[in-house]
Amino acid sequence: GGEGIINAFVSPANVNDLIERNWKLRYDDIPMELDVVSIDIDGMDFYVWAALKARPKVVIIEYNSLLPFSVDRVIPPALVSEPGSKNFGASMQSLLQLGRSIGYSLVHAEQRGVNLFFVRDDLVRLLPPLLPINNLSALAAGVKFRPCFPADSLKDDWISSSEAIVATETLSKGEDVAGAGAG
Repeated sequence: GGEGIINAFVSPANVNDLIERNWKLRYDDIPMELDVVSIDIDGMDFYVWAALKARPKVVIIEYNSLLPFSVDRVIPPALVSEPGSKNFGASMQSLLQLGRSIGYSLVHAEQRGVNLFFVRDDLVRLLPPLLPINNLSALAAGVKFRPCFPADSLKDDWISSSEAIVATETLSKGEDVAGAGAG
């Protein structure tokens, strides 16, 4: 196999190409089967996962625990901010909806309020039977949420997961979606 790794900025437009090229560099002609994909890119996480064609067994993805767990909110692509801003990423609910729409179940929310763990639906039967799979209330119970948004601020600057999935189609083509969903 080839040596090296490709270092690049990951976006919905290039995530699939980068994964395929990295796989070929390391494993040549072995068919691609990913065990784990971890997405932590401070802002475009939802969009990168929505654009991902590979079907890893496990997806670990950063979410925004500043948002209440039960609201369906994703930052519009045009409003993705600098690292350190509270305006980033997506809520637990929106990522659960994305995961369910592409065949993944939410199995764990780590307690610091940073990452969610999803397992591909065909593998869920292998997990312990008492896990609160896809149960937001139970999974969020141990998370240290840091809500800091007034209720009315969640109406204007954020979009729903279904709107974000539509925006991903444009982003995956490398097209600009400036202002999409905002306002």
